[in-house]
Amino acid sequence: MTYRTIALTLVADGESAHDSAAGWAIAAAARAGAHLAVGIGVLPIIVPSEATVSGLPTYEEENLGLRKQAEALAERIRGDAQRAGASASVEVASQPFQSYSRKLLRIARLSDLCVVAAPMQTAPFSSDAAIDVLMGSGAPTVIVPKDWNDFGPIDSIVVGWDESAQAARAARGALPMMREAEKVDVVCVIDDKKLSSAAPGADMAEYLARHSRKVVETELPVGRGDAADALVQHAKLNRAKLLVMGAYGHARLREFVFGGATRSMLWHAEIPTLMAH
Repeated sequence: MTYRTIALTLVADGESAHDSAAGWAIAAAARAGAHLAVGIGVLPIIVPSEATVSGLPTYEEENLGLRKQAEALAERIRGDAQRAGASASVEVASQPFQSYSRKLLRIARLSDLCVVAAPMQTAPFSSDAAIDVLMGSGAPTVIVPKDWNDFGPIDSIVVGWDESAQAARAARGALPMMREAEKVDVVCVIDDKKLSSAAPGADMAEYLARHSRKVVETELPVGRGDAADALVQHAKLNRAKLLVMGAYGHARLREFVFGGATRSMLWHAEIPTLMAH
């Protein structure tokens, strides 16, 4: 498997979190020789004009500002992609969230890898868009933290392994990057889940060794936090450039229910994290 199309989906919301996700996606597309398909949503704010507080911009001005932000971001992505040697198509869509959600899922479902910005809990539409891609694209999705600025080669990867189907899909989705990495660390967080074997990471490490240059296996106590906390701290300590783990949850009429580790990584990611559902 190789990445031939990488999707980047963003929502213009006045935040600055997009640059890190865009930089990561452009660098990944350039390294893989992949096409970068970008969707940027401008979600109209509809507020009665009589509700406008004196001294604050009207909703028309706010919408215009978001559109300008999106167009500037699109132009910046086109230029950065060209300078990096990556082909890119960038579309800015101004429409209500439900319509944009369908559009971004069309982009994401026709890709080998999706990239989203780690959403802030105060930006509900950005959160919903990231959740839609993660849970509905059918593709591995990388969540990029707001302040991440290391877009160099991904030479060290931590794989969270708990013998689940989600973790297996995430690991397979990251194989193209694992082939280039200098080291892949298969990490099992002990006591967080009941695992079926005495050495749960051994089989996964053996499998990944057929794809990667160097694979090690680590058993990690869950400690005072949860599995996500343990994985992130281990990844940071070992200067990993990517964390790989399964996403747990289900969707029911737009109401998303997540496991604690998935929720933690979605809103509090500290390093780029590839997840698959």
